[in-house]
Amino acid sequence: MKRLLLCSFLACATLFVSASDCQVTKYITANMCPNGSYDFMGRILTQPFRYYDTIPGPNGCDTTIVLDLEYWEPIIPPIYTAICPGYTYNFNGRILDTPGIYYDTLSSILGCDSVQALYLEIGSFAWINLFDSICRVNGSYIFRGDTFYSDRLYAIDTTHSGSPCDTIFSILLRRRDNPTTYIIDSFCAGYTYTFLNRTFTQPTVDTFLFSASSPDACDSLVILDLALKIFTTPPVTRNGYNLFTTFSHGLSYQWLLNDSIIQGAINYFCPISVDGAYRVIVSADRGCIDTSLQYVISNLGVLENEVQNYSVYPNPTHSILHVRSAKVVKAFSIRIQDEIGQILGNWTSEEAQTIDVSSFLPGAYWIIFSDGNNLPERRCFVIY
Repeated sequence: MKRLLLCSFLACATLFVSASDCQVTKYITANMCPNGSYDFMGRILTQPFRYYDTIPGPNGCDTTIVLDLEYWEPIIPPIYTAICPGYTYNFNGRILDTPGIYYDTLSSILGCDSVQALYLEIGSFAWINLFDSICRVNGSYIFRGDTFYSDRLYAIDTTHSGSPCDTIFSILLRRRDNPTTYIIDSFCAGYTYTFLNRTFTQPTVDTFLFSASSPDACDSLVILDLALKIFTTPPVTRNGYNLFTTFSHGLSYQWLLNDSIIQGAINYFCPISVDGAYRVIVSADRGCIDTSLQYVISNLGVLENEVQNYSVYPNPTHSILHVRSAKVVKAFSIRIQDEIGQILGNWTSEEAQTIDVSSFLPGAYWIIFSDGNNLPERRCFVIY
């Protein structure tokens, strides 16, 4: 997960970016001034709320934008203070020695102006302002034996020894955010997910609290966003004397013939030599395991009797592919395509009777022969 801090003149936003498979979710926390607005993907928003928007992506890989919009409300309460006779008070740079009501305009980082009022008196006591913060979650503040739990203004009357004035402490507490870590994960349908000795069977969003290592630090939060991963049944197709599953990015494979393990058949392709019911067991990430439907071979003898004017060998291969024509032709063309039809190369029989395919990725490919007179013929070969 990546965390970015984005700021403009009117708003600051914290951006969390996460990804699961090809789906991407971006979390944005933004602030705006009261009576202001926020431009979210072209939508002008004026109320605090959680908003969603989706950016379509290629191949169904969409990006979901989640915006948590809040008001920026700086806490600037009025100041009630008094000074002893003969003393002065510094009000944001103005030195005051006369009782009265004074005002000053303050601006926040977002440009939200606030007016602070000062009620100044001269009496037989002194007023001391203290500013501190408490954690937003599970926070507290201790002053002279008293514990405070909320962010607000407190006034505590005490006696200041050696001074003709009593002392009143004005304590203004503000909230500060706890360190937060977001974990976005998924687990397979039919399985469980364990996190910090807790087992989950359903998708959830849950929060975990960890105690701080020092009294002045805030407890840490871990937010778990757990999704359910659906693993589709692996499809099986046939090309010549090979079966293969198009789910070619599994972690492991095991082919079965009539529900018995075929020794050594542990790739996403399986050479076929006898009739029967074939299946493949595929394991993917997150421990997802599924078995394909049966693919029944009952016409292997018919395939063997088909006329084939061209042949390729060895099949499967991992480096060199040999090409041979069973009929006498002066020249024929050779074209290799991948499973989706993308052309990877063209040759002629004069140029190559062997083709180097070591640079190709593992998978199933088509090689197409044409002599210009007859219909093109194609053969399937597998690179492992």
